[in-house]
Amino acid sequence: MAIALLSATAPSGTTVLATFDVAPVAASVNGADDWTVVPAALGGAVAVTAAVVQGDPKQVLLTVTPALTGGASYTVTAVDAVDGGGAPAIPNVAVAAVSTAFVLPESTEWPARFLPSLLHAFGREMQILDGEPRTKLLSALGPSDVAASVESTLGFPSAGGGWIGRQRCSWTAKAQQTLSGLTFPAPRLHTVPAGSDVVLDPASVGVV
Repeated sequence: MAIALLSATAPSGTTVLATFDVAPVAASVNGADDWTVVPAALGGAVAVTAAVVQGDPKQVLLTVTPALTGGASYTVTAVDAVDGGGAPAIPNVAVAAVSTAFVLPESTEWPARFLPSLLHAFGREMQILDGEPRTKLLSALGPSDVAASVESTLGFPSAGGGWIGRQRCSWTAKAQQTLSGLTFPAPRLHTVPAGSDVVLDPASVGVV
């Protein structure tokens, strides 16, 4: 009895799951060269790097590189698939519509109420692990800036001192993601890059 490639889906950005109506001969579908995945609409080119028959022998999981394009469609072809009698799969082609669920386009914005909660939780975990309030710069701090945009000010006092990167500083006010009224004991000649550590000096609390 001839077999047919029924469908193809994209469980993740780098995998495609192909499903036959009956199990093909494993040796005819278990290699990267036994498959092609070609953009049908909007997608970028990919190459199949592995193909593995799954626990359900009617299914084969393909690994591709680079990642599939979210929202695109790809034509999946089983080049050499045969049944137990050696008859080729008819049809041997299926179209996989790639979900955007595993892709976060650059234009996608995080919900405004979600991101602060995430950063707050991250700040709490950092304090638990390190034993002192710390956060990171969200954007670079220039030599003339007097306010720092940070991931979280959880645990930081309204007025205090510490380090931004390797530079000692103090601040006189804070908001949820800002330390402001910054002063530095020495002139700053260089920009502190985004992602730098911001650490409270506990000894400064109440004396700055």
